Amino acid sequence: MTGNKEYDKVVELLKKKQTILHNKEQLLENVLSQTTTKDSGNHPGVYAYLFGWTSIGWIRNSMSTAAVFFLGVFIIQQVILNKRFNQLEQQIVRSINGLEQLDSKIGIKEKLLINLLTNGSNDSITISITDMNTFLEAYIELQESQEETSRSSFIRSYKKRFLEKRMEGEYRNESFKQNL
Repeated sequence: MTGNKEYDKVVELLKKKQTILHNKEQLLENVLSQTTTKDSGNHPGVYAYLFGWTSIGWIRNSMSTAAVFFLGVFIIQQVILNKRFNQLEQQIVRSINGLEQLDSKIGIKEKLLINLLTNGSNDSITISITDMNTFLEAYIELQESQEETSRSSFIRSYKKRFLEKRMEGEYRNESFKQNL
């Protein structure tokens, strides 16, 4: 109980001793301004609102774990997609090689498509099937007309050479007969 008595004595001495305040009004203003700024500090700012969860340990750890998990899933997904693209490219190469071996059994349209695929150009144009068929038919007609033209010119040149040789032969025969 002696501790309580001494405490009571100290409190009574402090009550008897009053401090002398020189600027009571300024002290009152300082106290009021500090209390108003503390009240406005209770409202969290944007930074505290957005990143306040980082001060809580278990939330921070669980968010980090979730981020690592999603990063792992993303990496695995990219690896799987890369493997599938490689397999698809190999299938295309195998099918093109197989078509080149069956070259005699396929038509001009398929040959043209194979040539377009195997030329290795990096440019690509997307057209509709009807436009492609129209293009191929025009190409076939052009090729046939060129073949006919080359055949007919070949036949004409052959006929001309044949007639020239025959005429030379007849001319020789006539000149031979005249010499006799």
